[in-house]
Amino acid sequence: MSCRIARHVLAVSVLASLLSVTACSDVAPPAPQSIEVAVALQIEAQMSSQNRWPIIIFVSLSSCEFCHQLRQQVLQPMTAAGDLQHRAILREVSLDDDFQLKDFVGQRVSGREFSARYKVSVTPTLLFLDANGVEVSKRIVGIRDIDYYEFYLDRAITAATTQIIQG
Repeated sequence: MSCRIARHVLAVSVLASLLSVTACSDVAPPAPQSIEVAVALQIEAQMSSQNRWPIIIFVSLSSCEFCHQLRQQVLQPMTAAGDLQHRAILREVSLDDDFQLKDFVGQRVSGREFSARYKVSVTPTLLFLDANGVEVSKRIVGIRDIDYYEFYLDRAITAATTQIIQG
């Protein structure tokens, strides 16, 4: 009987020490997935055409607090959770002075020039484009209510995808 109790006590103490190591470990939660910047939209256009996914352009400015809020509270968590995977291509275009990208025809332009083509004047703005760079859903401008933003984004992705599929 004494041996049986000793084994039980040993098992409980081993389990307790394992639990305390796990609870006290310095394992950080996974970092939010960053949003890829637009570099060459011809590549995204090819993926969009092959998969019939919309291209979401997140127009931002580094000094824009609402852009940071949208990125941290909605876009990065959705990206990290895989909510956009197999549904849409998300890329960021900055209006900052030093930002450059290649547009849908391969021409190097600044973020400001690219955004001016779509008459974007407010950040953050989300554009929903097809493989040719044509808007296929109503854009989302600014942040009205961050708590419902994911709902509005999901609805816009669905509308854009429907438009792309129907042609």
